[in-house]
Amino acid sequence: MSAEQTSTRPPIAPVTSLRQSEPNPRARPLGGALRQLRKAKGISLEKSARAIRASASKLSRLERAVNPVQEHDLWKLVEFYGAPRERWPEFYELWRQAQPDQGKGPISDVAPGWLHNLIEHEQAASRIMAFEPLVVVGLLQTADYARALVRTELGDSVDAMTVERHVLVRKDRWRAFASQKDCTLVVVLGEGVLRCLVGGLRVMHEQVKHLRTAADLAHVSIHIIPYDRDGLSRAPSLPIAHLKYDDGGPCELIYVEGLDSAEYITDQERLDKGRSRLESAMDAALQRKGSIAMLDDYVAMYERRLAEQEPLSSPPARN
Repeated sequence: MSAEQTSTRPPIAPVTSLRQSEPNPRARPLGGALRQLRKAKGISLEKSARAIRASASKLSRLERAVNPVQEHDLWKLVEFYGAPRERWPEFYELWRQAQPDQGKGPISDVAPGWLHNLIEHEQAASRIMAFEPLVVVGLLQTADYARALVRTELGDSVDAMTVERHVLVRKDRWRAFASQKDCTLVVVLGEGVLRCLVGGLRVMHEQVKHLRTAADLAHVSIHIIPYDRDGLSRAPSLPIAHLKYDDGGPCELIYVEGLDSAEYITDQERLDKGRSRLESAMDAALQRKGSIAMLDDYVAMYERRLAEQEPLSSPPARN
C-alpha cells in the first residue's frame, strides 16, 4: 500500500473519562460504618473482601458508597467483623436508608420468596382484614415478640443472625404499611392473644402497648373477641387475612400465613367461605371503643404484674 493510499482502519475512539462514578450520598453512612468496623478490627480490605467473594477494589467501592451494598453482603460483613448483636439493627437501618426511595420501603433480599410475595401483596392492597386466634398478626408484632416466636418455631439451634433477619423483615412490614395512608388494616384477635405469655411479661407489656398505640391510628382498627363471647367457634379455623384491591386487577385474595410459608387463595368458592368466616369473627368481636378499653386494661395489668411479679390468676376487670 502506497503512502498516498487512504487507510481502511477505523479511527481510534477517543479516550473516555476514567473518572469513577460519584458516591451515593444516601449510602455514605453505611459505607462509613462498615469501614469503621473493619478498621476497628484491624482487618485488611483484601481479607474482608474474601468474606463476600469479592475483590479488595469492590469492597473499597462499597465502603466509599460508589457501589451499592447488597443486603446479603451486608450480613456477611457484619458477621465476619463480629459486630455486637445490639448493633445489627443499626446496620440494617443504614442499609434500608441507602435504598432508592420507592415510597414503600425496600423488601429484604434475604427474605424467602413467599414473604417477598406477601409484602408486595400487602403494599398493593387497599384494605387488609386479618384474624388471629393465638398470636398477634405479623404486621403488628413488636421486635421482641417476633423474636420469641421465631426462636420457638425454628428451635434453639438456629443462629442469632437468622433470627434477627426474620425480626427485621417483620419490622419492615409494619413500617411499609404505616406509610400507606390509603390502606386500611382491620384486625380481629381472640382475647387469648393478649394473655398468652410470648417471651415473658416485659415482652407482652411492650406488645400490648404497641397494639394500643396502633389502635389510635386512623387507618387501623383492632377488634377483640372476649372469652365470654362465642366468637372463635364461628371464626376461621386458621389465622387468615383477606386483602382487597382497587388497582383494576383481581379485586381480592386470602392468604394463610405461617412462619415460613404462605398459602394464597383465589378460588372464588374458598374466597367466599373465608370472607364469610372473617365477617362472623368480626360480628362476635368488640367494637373499636370496647376493644381499646380492653387493651388499656391489659396494659395496666401487665404493668401491675411487672411491678409485683405475680402470676396471672384471672382476667383484668373491665368497666
